[in-house]
Order: sequence, then C-alpha cells, then structure tokens
Amino acid sequence: MMGSTLPPTPPANRTRWEAGTWVEVAWGVRYNHGGGYQYRLCPANEPLTEECFQRHPLEFDRTKQVLKWNNGTLEYPMGSKAIFVDGDAVRPEGSTWARNPIPRIWDSKLGLH
Repeated sequence: MMGSTLPPTPPANRTRWEAGTWVEVAWGVRYNHGGGYQYRLCPANEPLTEECFQRHPLEFDRTKQVLKWNNGTLEYPMGSKAIFVDGDAVRPEGSTWARNPIPRIWDSKLGLH
C-alpha cells in the first residue's frame, strides 16, 4: 500500500465534503476475519498520517445499514440487527465502529496440527 506516499490530488479534482452532511459509502469483504470497521477522513490541509485519520472518525447513520450482495440480486436492511460498538472501548475514545455482519467461517484447521 502506498498510503501517504501518493501525490496529493489536485484541489480541482478533490471531492468536497461538507461538515454535518451524510454520504452513502460501501465496503466489501474478501478475507473475512469477523472484525469490524470505521470510516475516517483526514483534512486536505493536514499530512496523511495514521494519527490524522485517528483524530477524524466519522459517525454512522445507524438507521441505514444495508447488507448487499455483490451481484446486486439481494439487499437486506440491517435495522436494529446492525451492531455498533462505541464509548471508551473504541479508539479514538468516543468514536464508533460497526461489526462486520457476516460471521467468520469456522476453520477447524483439521490436519494442520
């Protein structure tokens, strides 16, 4: 991953995010470890560092979590089944992360011991 070694996006090509607005985002699972996720932004006028992203976590709209199949054939609104973790159990403290709704596949590792 190149991370902060990428050249900056020219200002004219940057997406403009207005504080306080909600935007639709998505993510996909390739190798399911059964964890969770959090979205963060780093302001364009700050260096792209992990510390910068840690300082700027985004809130979830807890009413609009939807599980979608990759091929678009099925959508499942999560509603109250969506699991969020917040408070002092999350870093940065006071932010929120959402649990991956797809359970980790049990791998007994038979034959590998």
